[in-house]
Amino acid sequence: RHLFKAGEILGLRLATLHNLHFMLRFMEDIRANIAAGTFAEFKQSFLASYRPADQDARARERAVRQQQRAGGGR
Repeated sequence: RHLFKAGEILGLRLATLHNLHFMLRFMEDIRANIAAGTFAEFKQSFLASYRPADQDARARERAVRQQQRAGGGR
């Protein structure tokens, strides 16, 4: 979080690596479950446990970033 708040590009790079790792592993799990014939159970389990980001928090963070960009500050 510090890297994002400080406007460091490293924060974006690390977030990208994290997201790519998540998606690659997710797709591996999907393929394995399709091959095993257990995709329906996998899907149900994933949807029951996956929690997307808090939309209100995302909106607040976005507003702060837009304000910072408009004002030229960090």
